[in-house]
Amino acid sequence: MKQSYNIGLGSTHKNTFVIYILCVFELILLSLLALEYYDYILVFVGLILAAVFIYISFNHLFFLLLAFLLSILAGSIGSGKSEVSFTNILFPILTVIFFIRLFLDFERRQKQDFVLIKVLFVAFLIWSLFTSLNAVNKSLSLLYWRNYFAGIIVFSFALFVLNDYRKVKTFMIFLTVWGIILALIELYVFSTLGGFPAAFVKVIFRKNLLATSWGKSNYLATFYVLIIPVTIGTFLTLGSKKLKLFLSGSMLFLLTGLILTLSRGGILSLVIAITILISKVLKPRTFIPLLLLITLLTTVFILNPFASILFTGISNVGSSLSYYSRLNFYEDVWKTFLNNPIVGVGFGNLGYHSKFEFTKSVASAHNIVLGMLGETGIVGAILFIFLLCYILFLVIKNYTKEKNERIKVLEWAFISGFIGVLIHSMMEPNFEGFQFAIVFWSTLAVFLRLSSFSDEYKSSLLRT
Repeated sequence: MKQSYNIGLGSTHKNTFVIYILCVFELILLSLLALEYYDYILVFVGLILAAVFIYISFNHLFFLLLAFLLSILAGSIGSGKSEVSFTNILFPILTVIFFIRLFLDFERRQKQDFVLIKVLFVAFLIWSLFTSLNAVNKSLSLLYWRNYFAGIIVFSFALFVLNDYRKVKTFMIFLTVWGIILALIELYVFSTLGGFPAAFVKVIFRKNLLATSWGKSNYLATFYVLIIPVTIGTFLTLGSKKLKLFLSGSMLFLLTGLILTLSRGGILSLVIAITILISKVLKPRTFIPLLLLITLLTTVFILNPFASILFTGISNVGSSLSYYSRLNFYEDVWKTFLNNPIVGVGFGNLGYHSKFEFTKSVASAHNIVLGMLGETGIVGAILFIFLLCYILFLVIKNYTKEKNERIKVLEWAFISGFIGVLIHSMMEPNFEGFQFAIVFWSTLAVFLRLSSFSDEYKSSLLRT
């Protein structure tokens, strides 16, 4: 029997109580307005909105999950030292609400699934927290540790929330919409660089000019590496003609967003991911839709003025300054690991042990294996790499066991995107990012939950 945890009074007194509260709020606002305390009015209204948001979120957890994902795109509020991202505001709220609901829902608390993933993740978090004791900058190490901690919280929360096939389908479409909004934000940033010709030249010479308040171009590319294959899978599997038209049109924005990042690693990872996707889903039924979609994507890519720059960059990758600088830093990271083989030097602290100055900002190994070895030692690296390998094994196992061909296409689309992300993690930092942790681990939860649905539920998902 489905339980409800609505916060409120009995139905008899509820309307009277609400009216009374609204009258009190009105009196307070009128009093502040009469006294011309405008700053206090803003604070008071903000508190009311926050209370309403928490109330809705507590009773509608799926809404909270989507709001948390959207908070990434919302960026930050304030300026200077007082600047804080909406994601940092919502993360504690989501965590507290999740544990309260988990405590209240005894049946769901007893029925834990995908336990091995959680155990491996918790073991990694405990070990990596221990390695922070060896860090030069302990606060920075703990800040990066928080990003991984967010991963398991979001993963567990999404599994807890996604108990209905309608939510799974909504999330898949929402993920595409999320990617479109990100592409639109990039286009807006591009437009602020002084018109198309000027922006074109500026981005060529300094591609990190195309950045949001929470990520630069190479980091943004990794989101598209995950989202584009999933969108293709959704296009081939779900929805009416209107939805398919929307998804095909959305690919224009998603690919444009990826190209604007000028990320060679992102393009290469996506090409590999789509090649893996096509290798399994190319059948008579999907041939025409795939052919039209690939033709559309190829046309957009070729006509894009940045395409020639990407081709040149990829062909000259072996002689680029970025290539040699990373090789030098790889050598320093390896030496750092040899000097601290067991516990590493803590997250985000590789730059303190490097002779080669790779960047003015926090140094990253730009390679998930080397990074884990240097930052968490051999133990932490084994735990995290084994976690990723087990996840890959599990999703492939779910794919091979699946009997419904359309669901298999959807699952293989995620597998392709996951492999693309893994390849990209060998060139760019992605798993260590707070925002990508939220998107990736929630998406993983969606597809693991999909695989656990009954055949009837899966059929209902395809019909709606």
